This record gives sequence, structure tokens and C-alpha cells, in this order.
Amino acid sequence: MARTPRSIPDPFALLQSEINRLFEDALRGWELAEPRRRGAAGTVFSPRVDVYELPNELVVKVDLPGVDANQIDLNVEEGALVIRGERSEEDPGEQAAWHARERWQGRFGRVVPLPSQVDVDGITAQLKNGVLLVRLPKKTAPTGRQIKIQAG
Repeated sequence: MARTPRSIPDPFALLQSEINRLFEDALRGWELAEPRRRGAAGTVFSPRVDVYELPNELVVKVDLPGVDANQIDLNVEEGALVIRGERSEEDPGEQAAWHARERWQGRFGRVVPLPSQVDVDGITAQLKNGVLLVRLPKKTAPTGRQIKIQAG
């Protein structure tokens, strides 16, 4: 009996399926409890970030559309900026029949390593138009001074 083209399994689809299974098995059970060690691997979504340095500060921009400020937890832990939160799931009601559902919902997290010269006490954050803007001022460089040597 001859095989029809539809009955031949796609080798690339099988490979993709196996790769997905391997990653799911490897990441199963991971939480954000240890963000420095694992990054944001256990989260459902890892938002996009831009990080750049200016002469007096480090700036981090995080895309978080549809997330309110009270849904975001922002901390400095072990020399890293840790961004965690959750975007609430929208419920259109029982009468709705989904045709597509591509927007992410649920937990998110991101870990941004910080250089040691950041002044953690001066960090500010603002959420505007779905973008979280975090400004991390640099510590002022210690100024030098001459030390007099006493004789004798």
C-alpha cells in the first residue's frame, strides 16, 4: 500500500516537538524564587528590555503593555534588578468564542545584572504608556586627597 503525502510525518515538526519537550522537562518546577541563579526561566513570559548607560546613570526600559504599576514588583537583589509581576487574564465572558489568543497573560519576570557602581538608594521607576522606565544613578566616584606624612 502506497503512502500518501499526508501520512508521512514532517521530520522538522517532530524535531521541534522533541526540542519543546526537552525544554519543558528541563524548566518544569522552576520558580522565580532564585532569580539570580536561574534568571527568569520559570516564568511564563520574559518582557523585552533596553538597557543603556549615560554619564551619570544606567537606564532600563521594559515593555509591559496592559500591566498596572501595582502588578509589578521591582527589587534589587544580589547585584541585579529583578522585575516580577503578573498581567491579569481578560475574561470576555461565557458568550465569547476565541478565534485567536496571542497576547500573553500570567506571570512575567526579568533579571538585569547591575554594575557595582549603581547607587541603589537613588533608583527611581515610572510606568507610562506600557513602558517601565527605571533610572539607576551611578555612585559618585570617591575624590582623592593628599595625605601628609608626619616625621618622627
